[in-house]
Amino acid sequence: MRERRRVGTLAQKQKNGVGLEQHHAIFAFCGIEIVSKSTGMYLSQRKYIQDLLNKNGMSQCKSVTSPLLSKLPIISEKSKLFEKPTDYKQLVGSLQYITITRSDIMFAVNYLCQKMHKPYQVHHQLLKRVFRYLKGTAEFSLPIRPSTFNLQAFANSDWAANPNDRRSISGFCEFLGDNLLSWSVKKQPMVARSSTEAEYRALASTASDIMWLRRLLSDFQIPWKTATPLYCDNVSALDLANNPVFHTRTKHIEVDYHFIRDCIKNGHITVHHIASILDCVGITVTYEWSVPDCEIDVGASIPESILLFILLCLVLLDFAVVYPGF
Repeated sequence: MRERRRVGTLAQKQKNGVGLEQHHAIFAFCGIEIVSKSTGMYLSQRKYIQDLLNKNGMSQCKSVTSPLLSKLPIISEKSKLFEKPTDYKQLVGSLQYITITRSDIMFAVNYLCQKMHKPYQVHHQLLKRVFRYLKGTAEFSLPIRPSTFNLQAFANSDWAANPNDRRSISGFCEFLGDNLLSWSVKKQPMVARSSTEAEYRALASTASDIMWLRRLLSDFQIPWKTATPLYCDNVSALDLANNPVFHTRTKHIEVDYHFIRDCIKNGHITVHHIASILDCVGITVTYEWSVPDCEIDVGASIPESILLFILLCLVLLDFAVVYPGF
């Protein structure tokens, strides 16, 4: 009886425009299209982006090649406020949902979200630039292909990147085999006094997400007996993570960020150096994610159906946070 009620509720939500649609090899869920091809499955929000552009009168706009400018604007007292902050919040909120499958706009959307309480005209112009970027990249999708069953992560940071408060930017991405599973790019909560401190905080936040993913996969009856490799291009940050003796140099770093040392000590993760040119985490990432050629143990092959199930579970968790009444 309960199952019938759940099916009836799902059917009613489908009628209201939030639910499932299936046509041939395309399966859509809450604006996310899952296209099945001979090379694998692809998650796309093409139709959602096109509807968003049409709704805001930007369907015929000229596309650009990057979501943000290379240099962020500096806000001064002479800067003009945006006259319609409510419209700004609605547009940024719609972009936030697109980041579920589009890691290339993660930093741009995160930057615009920080200005929601008091947007200026320059922020609205940057918002329109993101829409122009989506206009030319609406066909981009997140690939899911059969791959090895190895969890690995990459962390990076941009020291003092914000010109207004000089806070650093942390970023990480996690792969299950060759498939991108989780990613994040956001501003650090406090100013870092050195690039090593900024990189170390990025390592700590990545280690926390790795532990969450390992527990989530364990709930799917996928136990992890080996440590998860974590790659970083900063040698000093790796030395701090592996050597807890540098007391005088690390007193200004909060104790919370020493969480990564416990992860290494308990054998949950291992940290490794990687050349900057091979580090796939950047402030502006491209669509084609590739895993650097590293010496990693190859495990059993994982089918794309299991990967799709795990990714959909992550999407549902994010969706439940945005729409708690769903």
